[in-house]
Amino acid sequence: MASISCLNNYPLGLMLARATTGESPGQHAWGVDFLAERHHVQLAPFHEPGERNRLERLSARLGWRCGQLDQELWALARSSDVIYAADQYSLRGIALLKPWIHSRLVSVIHHPVDGRRSIRRATFGHDHLACLSVQLASEMVDLGVPAWKVTTVSWGPDLRSPLYRDPRDEGIVVSAGKSNRDLSTLVQALAKTGDRARVYDLDAEIKAAPGNVELVRSGGPGLDPNSPATYLASTVIAEIRRASIVAVSAIDSGRLTGLTEVNDALALGKPIIMTRSPYMPVDVEAVGCGIGVDMGDVQGWIDALSELSDPTVRAEMGANGRRYAEREWNYALFVKQLEAVLTELSAAE
Repeated sequence: MASISCLNNYPLGLMLARATTGESPGQHAWGVDFLAERHHVQLAPFHEPGERNRLERLSARLGWRCGQLDQELWALARSSDVIYAADQYSLRGIALLKPWIHSRLVSVIHHPVDGRRSIRRATFGHDHLACLSVQLASEMVDLGVPAWKVTTVSWGPDLRSPLYRDPRDEGIVVSAGKSNRDLSTLVQALAKTGDRARVYDLDAEIKAAPGNVELVRSGGPGLDPNSPATYLASTVIAEIRRASIVAVSAIDSGRLTGLTEVNDALALGKPIIMTRSPYMPVDVEAVGCGIGVDMGDVQGWIDALSELSDPTVRAEMGANGRRYAEREWNYALFVKQLEAVLTELSAAE
């Protein structure tokens, strides 16, 4: 049994509690629920920006180049066997000090790593990097990280979650993301096709939408009380449960965008239209569960929406996605992969 301190850029304890009560799918706990069954696991206290914690505010001012200072100091005080971060930012400061740190360091890599010297040093300071895509794993090796320190993990949906029951097709396109979204391209396409849609536009990017498009702004029912600028997972998944199509339109394909909604769509058997990106680990076209569109391609979105106007086609694609999730892209598999990494690190101690 190893002692593991867990860090993250959102509160893991809250996500774990919500997963336990069925308010959120288990994958948002990033494995700490299963790790706690086999190891001594402690979760770092998380300070929301509104708490005005001095170290949290300093971390933000530094652009997370030195990690989450408040959480890192908490972790260092515990001298754990492993310090695990479910994001790629929180553990950077400790990783910079690796020659003087006894604990093994593991972070999940979501996005490309930039070339700044301190970021590269922090990346090299890890004992293991769990990457969310093959593309990221390849880039870590190209950066100079030894291949044996790099793993690709399958962060898929928790198929046991009650939130993934009873899907239905109500003929509504749902775009539920909150960052790096190209809503302009999507809404232009929807204006041409006339498809009914619910588009989450939390930053009020779209000033006026056609009558077939309902914009979801900040401040509506179902907001997350712990993060009032966003909506609860249960609220968003309820929208996806009744969707005909899940849309993920990204403004920058050079980063991972929309994996949360893709996971929900796979679990609920929904077809996906999305901006192509090498960082999206689920190749919707290869799986047969969706259609890829080039960045900014309005006509591509129009064509994809038209192709999925047939309910039979939608049902077939959705079923392909669900089978794929059951077979090789799910939370249970992610947990096994994470456990294997920790077991190997412990054995090498």
